Amino acid sequence: MNGQNKPFSPNSNVEVERLELALEAASVGTWELDLSNNTVRWCERTKVLYGFSGEDIVPYELVLSLIHHDDKKRVDEGVKLALDGYIRKPYNVEFRVISNIDGQTRWLHCKGSAYFDKNGKPERFLGTAQNVSQDAQNRQLLRENEEKIRTLVDNTPDIITRWDKDLKLLFANAAYEEKTGISNDFILEKTIGEMGKPDFISDPYNLSKIFETGKPQEYYNSCATSHGEFFFHSRLIPEFSENGSIESVLAIARDITDVKNSETRFQTMVEQSPMAIGLLRGRDMILEIGNDRIFEIWGKDKSAIGKTILEVLPEIQEQGFMQLLHNVYDTGEPFFGTNVLAKLIINGISEDRYFDFIYTPLWDKSNNISGIIIMANEVTAQVIAKKAVESSEAKFRSLIEEAPVATCVLIGRELVVEVANERMIQYWGKDKSLLGKPLKDAVPELIGQPFLQILDHVFTTGETYVGKSEPAQLEVDGKIGTYYYDYTYKPLRNKNGEIYAVMDMAADVTSEVLARKALEESESKLRAVLEAAPAGMVVFTGADMIVEMPNQAFINIIGKGNDIAGKPLREVMPELQNQAFLKILDQVFTSGEMYKSDAALVDIVKHGVMTHNLYDFTYTPLFDKDGKVFAILDVSVDVTEAVRARQQLEDSELFARSVIDNSPIAKFVLIGEEMRIRTANDVMIDMVGKDASILGKVVMDAIPELANSPTMERLLHVLHTGDVFHEPEEKIELIRHGKPYTRYYNHIYKPLTDINGDRYGIIVTATEVTDQVLARQKLEEAEESLRDAVELAELGTWLLNPVSMTVTYSERMGKWFGFEKQYIGLTEFMNVMDEKDRSRVQQSITDALADNSDGYYAEEYVVTSQSTGQRRILQARGRAFFNQEGKAYLMRGTAQDVTEQRLLQIGLEQQVQERTEELEVINEELAAINEEYMATNEELAESNYLLTQSNQNLQQFAYIASHDLQEPLRKIQSFGNLLSSRYNKDLGEGIHLIERMQTAANRMSVLIQDLLTFSRISTKQDNTERIPLSKVVDAVLSDLELTIEETGAAIAVNQLPVINGDESQLGQLFQNLISNALKFKHPNIAPIIKISADSIHAYQLPTNVKPAKAAANYSRIKVSDNGIGFDQKYADRIFQVFQRLHGRSEFAGTGIGLAICEKVASNHGGAISATSQPENGAVFTIYLPE
Repeated sequence: MNGQNKPFSPNSNVEVERLELALEAASVGTWELDLSNNTVRWCERTKVLYGFSGEDIVPYELVLSLIHHDDKKRVDEGVKLALDGYIRKPYNVEFRVISNIDGQTRWLHCKGSAYFDKNGKPERFLGTAQNVSQDAQNRQLLRENEEKIRTLVDNTPDIITRWDKDLKLLFANAAYEEKTGISNDFILEKTIGEMGKPDFISDPYNLSKIFETGKPQEYYNSCATSHGEFFFHSRLIPEFSENGSIESVLAIARDITDVKNSETRFQTMVEQSPMAIGLLRGRDMILEIGNDRIFEIWGKDKSAIGKTILEVLPEIQEQGFMQLLHNVYDTGEPFFGTNVLAKLIINGISEDRYFDFIYTPLWDKSNNISGIIIMANEVTAQVIAKKAVESSEAKFRSLIEEAPVATCVLIGRELVVEVANERMIQYWGKDKSLLGKPLKDAVPELIGQPFLQILDHVFTTGETYVGKSEPAQLEVDGKIGTYYYDYTYKPLRNKNGEIYAVMDMAADVTSEVLARKALEESESKLRAVLEAAPAGMVVFTGADMIVEMPNQAFINIIGKGNDIAGKPLREVMPELQNQAFLKILDQVFTSGEMYKSDAALVDIVKHGVMTHNLYDFTYTPLFDKDGKVFAILDVSVDVTEAVRARQQLEDSELFARSVIDNSPIAKFVLIGEEMRIRTANDVMIDMVGKDASILGKVVMDAIPELANSPTMERLLHVLHTGDVFHEPEEKIELIRHGKPYTRYYNHIYKPLTDINGDRYGIIVTATEVTDQVLARQKLEEAEESLRDAVELAELGTWLLNPVSMTVTYSERMGKWFGFEKQYIGLTEFMNVMDEKDRSRVQQSITDALADNSDGYYAEEYVVTSQSTGQRRILQARGRAFFNQEGKAYLMRGTAQDVTEQRLLQIGLEQQVQERTEELEVINEELAAINEEYMATNEELAESNYLLTQSNQNLQQFAYIASHDLQEPLRKIQSFGNLLSSRYNKDLGEGIHLIERMQTAANRMSVLIQDLLTFSRISTKQDNTERIPLSKVVDAVLSDLELTIEETGAAIAVNQLPVINGDESQLGQLFQNLISNALKFKHPNIAPIIKISADSIHAYQLPTNVKPAKAAANYSRIKVSDNGIGFDQKYADRIFQVFQRLHGRSEFAGTGIGLAICEKVASNHGGAISATSQPENGAVFTIYLPE
């Protein structure tokens, strides 16, 4: 059963939800005690707090059983007082619970309120539960800490006293009496004035000041005693009451006599030290000792002694020194400062001074920090000089870093790379980790090349070396390559004229060198390239544009013949005179800038005929080694046909644009990588909520709200790959006509290609499907609600495919049928049903699937699980769905387990049938009964007489059995005892015969007593009283306490039910079962006995168990042990009178105990059974109707 979090039932659902959220957030559980049946209903959180994993509604006794035995009585009394109509004490109690899940103990705090009617009778009792284990642990820890503090105070060597506002001594620890020899009893409850030695204990002025300011204070004092003068460091601490006022002052005085004596010696050493030394005492950093040097660097004098460091040097407040001092005082870790700046006020002027200093903690004999020793050297001059050098070096480094050419400085003969700018490091193909390394280690590939020898020569001779376009083998990006450099190695000298470094400045000229070489190599190939090129190519040399190296394609373009080489262009093509091309060539030659034109119209006389064609051409300047233009390369391609084809394509696009504009579906066309909107129809413009001004804009500028969506990434993917993108029902947020507009859309991105198959744009198609999406979402929500309802009602669901005749079913229904697969054939599905139900169910399904039927199906049948064998009665309902042709294409339905309802109904029907038959028989015999009525009365009178006589005889027998039969036995036992005691010596071996006689008499006495017990129990009792079985078992365990202790037995009793019954008989039942478990045990093994109970339905009874009374539910109580057990074949025999499985020499007994148990169970409408194996213990199970 699922836990329910709402034990209350207020009217407002909103308030319930708020309350539930608040309770959940606070981890507070709720509960309610049902006073009508004494059960507790608790929420899931409360169950977790109690460590309980069972039902939501449980007996109150079960809840009490989870509470620690030391707290159980107090909790129960709290409940009773809360429910007492006269007392009505609020329920507020803390207690411990022991989890039956993990065995952990928790402290819970429960609060509750009882509600009474107008007559003072309690109607409801409900409340909350909260885990306060941490609070309980904290209180326990607080008590332990208080005890530790008391012990610490009593044993500390420090004098601790407490004073009230009248300066009266309230407390003094043992250290005071030890230090002064004055009894504490003498000074307690006296004021400072009444004591006579106020300064020794605490200065009255300082105490009064604490009461006025509320701030702690420290000071030093001393006292002369017969043992000499003592010195103390005292600390006064205010103690506040709950309302914030000062209630008392705690004074702690520490004996620092030894420290004071050491300080005297220390003072002498400090004064003679050349280093600045000072001693700061306490956390307030009071200057206690300082030599002349420290006052000199501070700009102070010895009047500073006795003041705090901040009073002496207030300017250090915000400079971090106080934090350092406090950290040393608090942690005991010394601090070392080097070249630290301090801004000090010397003679009224703020000065920057630098110090090397140490803060060292000073420890007393109790290993506590009492102060800090300061030792300092002023290094202002050194720091300033060092900074000047660093500034110069920084400027030099900055100069090198910012140099426009690659620069580095190599120090010493080892040529250590001291500094190198980024450009030089890139030339070397390394990173800054090479700084500080010798050049041969930093750039090892230079070994074997001439550069290291040249550098050594420069360092040795002081001669500058200049290299031009020299090759160097360097490893860049993991590959060795050849690079060319212009470089200079210049020696650097110090102020003494000595060479200490070499500066290397270099410029990478690799591209120029390679270009020059490539030019030289390519000149010979240029003519061949020109000749083989499919485009028209020619070189125009000089300002006169002399035609050189025209290829055949160029000759064919101008149509002038093959003898044009060596002539000026104006002479070759005079028709260009009135066109722009000669001016353009002149401009390229003059400026050195390339000129390119696409689809330019050129008028050329070809073979005497004027032509008008379109050309793509490029005029590229060619430079000599001095960087001057000496010629122009002309590359021309006739694109007349291509342009015409493109115009045709544009005409086609115009047609497509017309189609798009008139489409009822939103479309637009995006061109190029930037996705510029070329076309958008009115439907699309309206969909995005814009106007025609978006045409020609980049899509992300026209519709900026798409910037945070993956739209652009998708568009580029389609353009680059040619894949079609389709996204159905995507939620898109737009700004439509200036307002946010969120809807769902289907949209497709398709690439556009030109006549060459190249992709140049995308066409986007979009359709709004918001209504369909919202409708489907509502349908899905409805289906989810339906599934929740099915789950709440504990229904199974199924679906039949009429075509394949297969059944698909829910997990719950699969468990009922014992199926593991998710679907199964209809025939196999029906084989699990009882045979008597199959044909009827099959016909009902056939009728529901028939054409033109109403399609409804309802049947009830019995199934037996294939996996567990459990039988259930299921009520199934379904409906068939038909297509347009009237053919069934689906049948869907639910099933419900109605086993309990039908069993109850069958029981009622059987009772009705029995009563009906009895009435019929009674009616038939009524006449005969009337005729024999007189005779029956006479017989009845006689029967009553005989019954009276029988009862008297039974009573007489009982008296005889209990008195007359026992009397001879008692005499036999008495006379046997007399013989044994008086004639023990004379009897000799006969004494054993007397012992055997007494043993036999004892057995006979026990047998007679057991027979009497069995005879009394044989009469069924009136079981109208409610008996808690837990109480019965507790009484039995109390009676057997001695035996349990002797055997060392461990007995575990779980929560037991409350039933209608006879307390005495039930006591006999448990007495015999537990006694047997204690008796029939293994030698030298302590018995382990477990008693547990649960509730089962009638159909769950084992087939061999036949209770005396029919009921819908039974309490099942199990008594198990770890004893010697028995063979299962004797399970029925052991409940018969005088049946024993062991000899009297092994185990004592009469063989009647289990017969009594069987009779008690039967008297209470139940039954008892036993299961066992030899040497493996036994389990006795009692079934009693609820």
